[in-house]
Amino acid sequence: MKKIVKTTIFATILSSSLFAHGQPDNIFGMSTMVTVMPTVYVSNTSSKSKTPKEQKQATAQQFIEENRESLEVEVAQGEGEKLDTLATLYEVKEKSKWKRGLQENYEEIFYDKDEKKKTTIEVTGELTLFIQKNFNF
Repeated sequence: MKKIVKTTIFATILSSSLFAHGQPDNIFGMSTMVTVMPTVYVSNTSSKSKTPKEQKQATAQQFIEENRESLEVEVAQGEGEKLDTLATLYEVKEKSKWKRGLQENYEEIFYDKDEKKKTTIEVTGELTLFIQKNFNF
């Protein structure tokens, strides 16, 4: 740390000295010019605004995608923290009925007719469809 501070002080004195003598371009063969790069921010919004319902649905779908495995276990059990969070995101008022309905439809939501696990996208679609059909979301 002492070495870095000493080097910084020396470089600052040296560069000040060179600037004073009309040689600001080169210190030990290195340019003294400082380039400032602008920061670029990328927005993930589209030009079309989403309705509040579409925003809620997008948030719920993202939650499903990020928590698919936990949700599968909790739907099978009929209870759980992630399931409660999803109910809140979908603004479900009758949570116990909702959880029971999901539990009863577990196989249909998470497995296809050949008993293979559905993809996360398929599960997200099934959960969204179930909620829209049964709970007027």
